[in-house]
Amino acid sequence: MTIVPTNRLILWTALTLLPASIIRAGIPGTPAISYLPVLILFLAALIDAVITGRQKDTFFLEFPLVVRMIENRETVIPFQALNRSQSAQRLRLGLGLPEHISSARDMSVALLPEASQSNISWNCTPGMRGEFYINRCRVETESFLNLWSKRREVSINTQLRVYPDLSPEKKYLAWLLAGRQSGVHALRQIGKGRDFEQLREYLPGDSYEDIHWKATARRGFPVTKTYQIERTQEVYMVIDASRLSGRRVHTPFPDGERRVNPADGKPNRLQGTRSFLDHFIATVLMSGLAIERQGDLFGLLSFDDRIRGFVKARNGKAHYDTCRDMLYNLYPKRVSPDFNELFSFIGNSLRKRAMLIFLTSLDDPVLADGFVKNAQMISNRHVILVNMINPEGVAPIFSSSPLTTPKDLYTALSGHLEWENIIGTKNRLKRMGIDFSMVEGDKLSLQLTRQYLAVKRSQLL
Repeated sequence: MTIVPTNRLILWTALTLLPASIIRAGIPGTPAISYLPVLILFLAALIDAVITGRQKDTFFLEFPLVVRMIENRETVIPFQALNRSQSAQRLRLGLGLPEHISSARDMSVALLPEASQSNISWNCTPGMRGEFYINRCRVETESFLNLWSKRREVSINTQLRVYPDLSPEKKYLAWLLAGRQSGVHALRQIGKGRDFEQLREYLPGDSYEDIHWKATARRGFPVTKTYQIERTQEVYMVIDASRLSGRRVHTPFPDGERRVNPADGKPNRLQGTRSFLDHFIATVLMSGLAIERQGDLFGLLSFDDRIRGFVKARNGKAHYDTCRDMLYNLYPKRVSPDFNELFSFIGNSLRKRAMLIFLTSLDDPVLADGFVKNAQMISNRHVILVNMINPEGVAPIFSSSPLTTPKDLYTALSGHLEWENIIGTKNRLKRMGIDFSMVEGDKLSLQLTRQYLAVKRSQLL
């Protein structure tokens, strides 16, 4: 607890002490009674300070345990203040917010008398996703004569969960999330679309391709496989959170607003930067909605040099919230991915045939070689799609702007060599039946959803 003078005390001190000092110095023989206003002010301030120091607080602050927020969107932190005194009082509050959350420095709140409860809203804007905490709230109250301010800290423990902003992905997938109102119809299914159910004795009219020949040889009479209608399929998003996912890529702002560049006064589209992992997370959350809209189950698997998190494929709002809570606090780790452990975990955990969509980076030849070798363990059991964000500058030579300087030539040549390595990895995966794609970061959600719909339409699962 700290007691500090208010502006009123400073003003009254100036109005009493300064004239008395001038009169005392300018008029010799002035009696000491000229300091009487100063003495009265001193006694009043002293009594007010003693009363303020001994006075107990008559208010109570109640903060929520968890506040959910969206990155780069203004959000309200709600809390309540309870006044236990019989008179109104004014509080000045200051929240100890993390540096990544911008807000006003303080707020003045008027509390009603007689145990009235006041609802308070603190506006703030988080600058990045993640998990943050508010551990303290600074409170300033006025004394009886308003000559002193009493300051103290109130300990709180409020968790701030900042979820990623999905606006850039929503603009690409709005056609799908809008449903039939935007002309989207159910996919035309081809193929049998059946799941094996059981074996039974052969009946006249059964197709020869449904005969289970091994069971027939064991039992000595024809045995036929029976099927049930395939209703749901499992789709897993596998997210790479290792060192390469920490790279950043320029991305247009979600609103796409054209504003004036202060440098030259010309309108331009502002751009920000997002890490590869930020794109992965936003893509997974949006694509999960699309998968659920199609009636399938989706699950999550994140990894770096170990398995970071795993959520079994399900659907529903509670499942989506579980996936979102697993991803919002996921950050890149400065380690290389362990594909051996990853594919061993997949082989042991996913027994049913599923679609696995990998969001990773394979522009490192060593990592790409490890991915290709280990993917052989599950390539025949599951449908595998690999998506990678195209790093800046990685493209065939002479495919971009003209090269005017030797430095531009060397940079383009370096990007061309990296592009050739990636194409080589793509061809190796293609021979294993694995589809590999390089996509721009802001179009990753659209590309991934198109891949999923294409596989579902052809019923490769």
